[in-house]
Amino acid sequence: MVYLEFLEAVLLPVIAIFIAIQFPRNYRRISIGIAIVLGIWNGYVGIYTSRQLPQDLACLVVRSPTHGCPHKETFADFFPGLFGLGYPIDESPEEAAREEKIIADQLANEGRGNFLSGNYDEAVKKYSESLGHYSENPRVLCARGDAYRKEQLFEDAERDYRGTLEQDHTIAEAENGLGQSLYAEGQRDDLAVKHLRKAIELKPNYPEALTTLGLALARRGDFSGSLRAFESPLLRDADLDNDTERVYANSLKERANNEVLNGHTTEAIRDYMHALTLWSEFPEAHRGIAKTYVLLGRLNDALDQYGKALELQPIYPAALNEEGIVYELQGKYDSAIAVFSDALKIDGSFSDAFKNRGNAYNAVGKYDDAIVDFQNALSGTPNFPEAYNGLGNTYFFQEFLSDALNNYQKALSLRPDYPEAINNVGRVKETQGDFDGAIQNYSRAISLKPGLFDALFNRGALYERHHMLDRAIGDLTAAVSANPHNAEAFKLLGDAYASVGKSGIAIPFYTQAIDIDGNYADALKNRGNAKANIRDYWGAIRDYSAAIEHLDDFFEAFKNRGIAYESAGRLDLARLDLTKALELRPGDPQCVSALLVLDLISRTTMPTKLTQPQPKAAAPALGLLFPHT
Repeated sequence: MVYLEFLEAVLLPVIAIFIAIQFPRNYRRISIGIAIVLGIWNGYVGIYTSRQLPQDLACLVVRSPTHGCPHKETFADFFPGLFGLGYPIDESPEEAAREEKIIADQLANEGRGNFLSGNYDEAVKKYSESLGHYSENPRVLCARGDAYRKEQLFEDAERDYRGTLEQDHTIAEAENGLGQSLYAEGQRDDLAVKHLRKAIELKPNYPEALTTLGLALARRGDFSGSLRAFESPLLRDADLDNDTERVYANSLKERANNEVLNGHTTEAIRDYMHALTLWSEFPEAHRGIAKTYVLLGRLNDALDQYGKALELQPIYPAALNEEGIVYELQGKYDSAIAVFSDALKIDGSFSDAFKNRGNAYNAVGKYDDAIVDFQNALSGTPNFPEAYNGLGNTYFFQEFLSDALNNYQKALSLRPDYPEAINNVGRVKETQGDFDGAIQNYSRAISLKPGLFDALFNRGALYERHHMLDRAIGDLTAAVSANPHNAEAFKLLGDAYASVGKSGIAIPFYTQAIDIDGNYADALKNRGNAKANIRDYWGAIRDYSAAIEHLDDFFEAFKNRGIAYESAGRLDLARLDLTKALELRPGDPQCVSALLVLDLISRTTMPTKLTQPQPKAAAPALGLLFPHT
């Protein structure tokens, strides 16, 4: 059982020469020649057919078949050259295969070392050599695919991964590698997703496959699926690279956008915030939070978020455009115009910004500028119903009713169920005196868009003017809920309650209007009226005085303050205000009557000067109720 191929190859030529020397001199040359040939033959057979000389030496020492030593038993096995038994030049197929596998494993180990050290080209060579010795090794074929993928040779990588799976379809690494390669190519995400899911099915605990699955699903627009991958417990504490974190953040932003559309604002803000923890310099997340705050009526918070988005990305016309809309909602039209103008400096063909700036110009009465902006919007986007609607408003504000109606109808031809345009047709009908037609249009607009502030306000105001006060209160209550930043709606709701004798309820609505617009003289005057009607004369006087500070020729404020002074016992101040009121409106019968009464009182009683407010004073001596006009 000793492997003596090497020993035989060395000793036999020596023995042969020694024997040849024993022949007579005449035959010695021939014998030595034969011995030399025999020795060379045995050397060739014994040494050069051996493929691993170091192992031959090891076999000679260790004498163990477990070290790859061939099994020999007979004497003839040790000396095949001497006995002419036919020395086997080739080993048996089993022995050759075993030796080839040993070499293949050694080369594969060298390839793994090269791969781990980042020498992917050398790794490919070693893996290829290994496969040349032993091709039926799917793990080595898969490893070569990994090396090709690291070198971005994706076609070669895919070929190796597919070959691996043909040999063994249960190798998760091959499915993952194939999915990774397909994703990296950029246009084969469906196939990438298929193989990555298969890899996860074979090996559930596979972070790399989960991460790339999230990326591939996000790139094909399946953000929900992407988030299921990213939010797997397996990735909860994973150290994701920056690019992956940004894709994860974008998927969160997309889910948040859908949550906003479905009215789930709390969940949306949570997802936007989570996106910012992954990617702190993510302007789209700040913009999303801002849009959500607008829906919640948190306009100042929205402006703060738009500011952060624009700080990160100054050239961001979409955010500028939306920021301008917030300023419009706050009634800050000059600020809105400036922001829209900034957006248009960046993108001179931004039709929506032209349209929005046109609306702001309408609000400040710059109708010529508004017309130019709406025409620019229509030049860039010919089928733009909102621009036609805005242009109709410009003509309506200038009382060009036929031009206004023409543009509203163009808007409706492009979008028949356009509630804003339907509402505006109602305004034209109301202006023309068609009460029923106006109510019909406002009602249709509300049915299409129940929270449409303009339609609710217009119908409520029309009901209020026609003394249909219960309906007016219903519509105006809905209007202030739809837009809690409109001072006029709160003031009109206060008027409606005052008209039905509920002055105490009216006062908080006037206060809301004044809080929104501190210069709202009409709201101050009407709150004064409501306070006077509940006999809070000094409170009323303070409101009338504030109204006069904002409008120094405010006839009704002077007249009503004069009456309040008279009711509070300050007849001297009452006379001054009523006299001023008559100067502003000569011959006003109510002022003339009030002054006559004061003269009568002065002749019959001594004037009284009250220095302290009298909240429980007697009813007005003039017998006047304070209207809310």
